[in-house]
Amino acid sequence: TSLNFCYSTSITRSIYRSNSIITTTKVSGTIEPNIEPDDIKLPTYDVEPSGWSKSKTVTINYPDGYINEYSTNDGASWNRYVGPVKFNENGKIIARIRKDNKIFTSDSKTVDMIDNIAPQINSFSGYSKSENNYGTTSLSLSVSATDTESGIVKYIFYKVDKSSNKETKLEETTSNTINFSNLGSNNYVVYVIDKVGNVSKKELV
Repeated sequence: TSLNFCYSTSITRSIYRSNSIITTTKVSGTIEPNIEPDDIKLPTYDVEPSGWSKSKTVTINYPDGYINEYSTNDGASWNRYVGPVKFNENGKIIARIRKDNKIFTSDSKTVDMIDNIAPQINSFSGYSKSENNYGTTSLSLSVSATDTESGIVKYIFYKVDKSSNKETKLEETTSNTINFSNLGSNNYVVYVIDKVGNVSKKELV
């Protein structure tokens, strides 16, 4: 940190004549530091976790000796910082410090890659590959789904016993289509899961 000093000097000037002091002038003053804005250490941000998640926490690192504040609405209002700030949806945060009617503000920090929206299942269908009804010989199950946030990572297909309503896993896969043989008489259900664990479910009866 560099300091610019504003000061007045202390000077004693003497004029000698015939071994005697004729005049003496002394000017004194105090040295005062002048801290420029560029010398201020502004707040910094730590965002956790990285990558896609259902929520994120922002820790703001403030320098000592100031009133610490932050805003999550583009500076429309300010809150006193008392600890990490949690985000449950994408947003932005701004930190600032105040002292002696002076305010110093950091650049804003974007908090993104938060996903709390489950995948959308558009359709779930099954068709027999033989002339018989569903499940008697060979069956294909297919699901159409989209996820505009973190993205779909897997599909889990189950058969559901019609009498007990018990689910039995058939396959967990990254493919949206599966094929089976000799399944018997069942209903079917699929779970579509995105990268952060949001789940959508649809039944085929």
